[in-house]
Amino acid sequence: MIPYYFIRKELNYNEFYTSHIQSASNFAYYKCGDKNTSLDLAQEAFIKIWENCAKIDFKKAKSYLFTVVNNLFLNKIKHE
Repeated sequence: MIPYYFIRKELNYNEFYTSHIQSASNFAYYKCGDKNTSLDLAQEAFIKIWENCAKIDFKKAKSYLFTVVNNLFLNKIKHE
């Protein structure tokens, strides 16, 4: 049986993802100028949010999302 907290976490995450994937991808596109890279950065940011879900206050999750996208972009530039 799946624990209730996991189901709740997944429902919150799915709602958050659906609400913010477009804006995160647009922000990443603004930073890098490449559609495929922007989607990769946004997806990777959402993976990091899922992995750190227990540590993130969902009231601040949108800000955290954009910070992660920006940091991923900066790391990409640094390694190129």
